[in-house]
Amino acid sequence: MGPVASRCSPLTVSVACRADGQVHEVTDEAIAAGGAASRWYWQALCGHMVCPAPLVTPGGGACRRCASVLRPDQVAPSPKRR
Repeated sequence: MGPVASRCSPLTVSVACRADGQVHEVTDEAIAAGGAASRWYWQALCGHMVCPAPLVTPGGGACRRCASVLRPDQVAPSPKRR
């Protein structure tokens, strides 16, 4: 077998957040840590603490910061505000 690539993206789950309405990427380790501590909110890749919305809740847009962590070369820059 060949060497493992050093830049592997983490395995994540897309979770809609009640607080900001965005869909964030959360690792399974973060979900397990939150559950073990009896805290049912999890830290997303972007650093946001996600309070998960019910699965039937439609998610808003994808979090650009989470996307930039997963695929930094594929995220377009956000429009500049005046």
